[in-house]
Amino acid sequence: MISSDLIIGSAIGIAGIILAIYTHIVKIKGRLVYWEKSLKLIGKNEYLIPDEVTILFDGKKVETLSKTIIIFWNSGKEIIRGGDIVPSHEPRIFFDKDIKVLSAKVVKCTEKTNEFNVKINHELPNEAICTFNYLEPKDGAVIELMHTSKDLSSPNIKGKIKGVPKGILNYGYFTFLRKKCRISEETRKLFWFFLFGSLIMLLVGVLFYTKYEELLQISAMVIILSLIYGIPSVYVLWATWNHYPPKKLYINEIKQYSSIFK
Repeated sequence: MISSDLIIGSAIGIAGIILAIYTHIVKIKGRLVYWEKSLKLIGKNEYLIPDEVTILFDGKKVETLSKTIIIFWNSGKEIIRGGDIVPSHEPRIFFDKDIKVLSAKVVKCTEKTNEFNVKINHELPNEAICTFNYLEPKDGAVIELMHTSKDLSSPNIKGKIKGVPKGILNYGYFTFLRKKCRISEETRKLFWFFLFGSLIMLLVGVLFYTKYEELLQISAMVIILSLIYGIPSVYVLWATWNHYPPKKLYINEIKQYSSIFK
């Protein structure tokens, strides 16, 4: 017979883990995050382009033309207000100093009332500054930047917002119809460690349960432990899925760049 103390203790343990994970999720307030992707469109340093060819953008001569698409969104549980942006620390996208941002525009915004805008910082032409009225959870915008980057190094994005202590987080990069998250190697190892550990304990528990009646209590305890052990892997899976932007931000406008982001 399985003792009631074992059942009660296991139930309390499982409930405690679930409560801890739930509390962590609930505590996630506003969180501004982004995906990005850059592509070199054309450059004079390409060996196929002769010196006689001139590259113009909006009537101005450039040596290289590249495009960067950035998807911003609020992945938290609470609203982020534009009034909470720290003055002189607005969310800004900046490249290396030798790169010039040629144009910046919002391709799509989840809500017009978000009033998400982006403009070139004319004092520092390698930067673009973002502003918005507010962002509800899952609200965001798709931004397109045209610039003169040659090596396609990812832009840096920084800013300070009250109530968002971690600042603006980089959630990875994307390609058309093939979404990727930049998950650390440590997180991958943690996921597989807990998943395989849980499965092995579950198999051992079931084997003991079916083969050895005298070990019924031990097998039950192993099965319960396997469930507890599997909870972290479920959490890691949820956290990974939470790294994806809202579908309404990439279904329509991102398809316009299918020839670029394949």
